[in-house]
Amino acid sequence: MSNMAIEAGGKNGIIEPDETTLAYVAERTSLKPDIFRSDPEYIRF
Repeated sequence: MSNMAIEAGGKNGIIEPDETTLAYVAERTSLKPDIFRSDPEYIRF
């Protein structure tokens, strides 16, 4: 998905990590990752 954002001309593509991704990162580092989320008022389903 994030690669598709770049191909469409975007400057970046951000996908919020799920619990599986966060667990994967936690197993590999002791640092707490910065998590970026979309602004709630701009989310449309």
